[in-house]
Amino acid sequence: MRKFKTLLMAITTVAALSSCSKDDNNSKQDEKKPNSELKDEGKLSLQFENYVGTEKLTLGANAASAKPYTSNGQALKFSEVKYIISNIRLIKTDNSVVSYNSDNLDTGAFILDQAKPTSLKLELSNLPTGQYKEIQFDYGIRKELNKLDEERFPKFYKAAEKNDTRMHWEWGNGYRFTKIEGFWGSQDKTLSIHIGSTIKDRDTKKIGVDASRNIKLPLAKEITIGNQNAEITIIADFDKLLNGTKKITLTENDSEDNPNHSATPSVHSALQMTDFVNNIAGDNQNNTTGMFKIASPK
Repeated sequence: MRKFKTLLMAITTVAALSSCSKDDNNSKQDEKKPNSELKDEGKLSLQFENYVGTEKLTLGANAASAKPYTSNGQALKFSEVKYIISNIRLIKTDNSVVSYNSDNLDTGAFILDQAKPTSLKLELSNLPTGQYKEIQFDYGIRKELNKLDEERFPKFYKAAEKNDTRMHWEWGNGYRFTKIEGFWGSQDKTLSIHIGSTIKDRDTKKIGVDASRNIKLPLAKEITIGNQNAEITIIADFDKLLNGTKKITLTENDSEDNPNHSATPSVHSALQMTDFVNNIAGDNQNNTTGMFKIASPK
């Protein structure tokens, strides 16, 4: 009888140890599950397409090879078109806001370069699943992050510094938000428009401008972010550069003291910049779309 009791205790102990071992293994297996299995997350592709009116924007290395466009009755040709967007926010149908790396330029700011088609498609990941009704983003970079800070954001700093990018605005200690190079007029004169925030105007030393803008684009139809990748196509219409809220006439001779002054074709100063900013990126008040719009579903 004593031997039987001893054998029974041994079997019970082995069974208990086996049960604990199974529980530990199950616990470890749960811990190894990737985040994608533990959370409801989805992906969204943002495809940007640059146009001039109804025509797709194309670049040419020189005036002879660049395609001519007409904007506000003036001839335009483009050899370089770049712009920055950041601080992407997605608005759910319940009005909650999902921000995408809004405080990190390395992962949440993007240089869109017409010469690099891959840069025009942004892949957003790890987004909460659900129904969304609007997308918002900043044209440029908001002032608290708009500093040439290589230590804090080395990836974005280096991307903007490259010889084929050149989006540093050294004299303003920030970034160029838009860089447009090309030709204008019947004689193919040089077109050079650089836009960015400034503290003081380089030429006049007057207080500069905050060129960052909040773009708000309601979706014509709600989208679902879930197991399948969602995609939104955004049109940027550079006809608005001259033919936006303000009709701008390029000229080389107009005085800046003229109240009807529009702009010269070489714009690097805050004094002449505001009209271009408001045309392509809105004014944060009456116009919150600028040159951007959601493409019609295909």
